[in-house]
Amino acid sequence: MPVSAEILKPLAIFAGFTEAGLNIMAQLCRERDLSQGLSLFLPGSQGDAMFIVLSGTVEVFVAAKTGEKAVTGLGPGASFGELALVRHGRRRVGTRAKTACKLVEIRRADFNEVLKTKPQACIKLMLNIFQTVERRLEAVQGDLLERL
Repeated sequence: MPVSAEILKPLAIFAGFTEAGLNIMAQLCRERDLSQGLSLFLPGSQGDAMFIVLSGTVEVFVAAKTGEKAVTGLGPGASFGELALVRHGRRRVGTRAKTACKLVEIRRADFNEVLKTKPQACIKLMLNIFQTVERRLEAVQGDLLERL
């Protein structure tokens, strides 16, 4: 189901977007429901979309020698899987619905089509993605330094 620009407006990944930019992005977005306990993707699976949590909680996990290990939980407004829009590759983590979730999905194929005709909005999203990834890396670095 398509998503309205009004739903996207308060989401951090769309910070700084104009109304026109939000309308362009809304064309790419699809709403997706995920029942509690269902996996969205597994570690090692091919990444082809990013997601944003509208409601519910998504659990992020890694495959460890002793089984799956939960890494974090993501709630409303959080985005994940963003790098799948800008690069081909396998997922390093898995995700599952800790509770029933409503998500926004942006598929790489759709993003690439809009990139051809509306590059400014797509570049703005890529810049926001890179800022999000940078903040995550800084947080991980801080956690690592505390442990040393």
